[in-house]
Amino acid sequence: VHLSVDSDHRPAAKAHTALDVSGEYEVIETRLAEAHIPFRASDFSAQRLLICKDPAGNGWELRG
Repeated sequence: VHLSVDSDHRPAAKAHTALDVSGEYEVIETRLAEAHIPFRASDFSAQRLLICKDPAGNGWELRG
């Protein structure tokens, strides 16, 4: 994933990017917590989800 800086960027209110992080879910959850990055964890359709935002405010759904 490549992210670049755009000073005119306005993050979407609902749109987000979803990535399958199977096998890495717990590692990513720990790293987000250690970095003090706010996230929400939940279960959906037998999958674990992490919902967070990057520094530019873009939404990310990390599925494990």
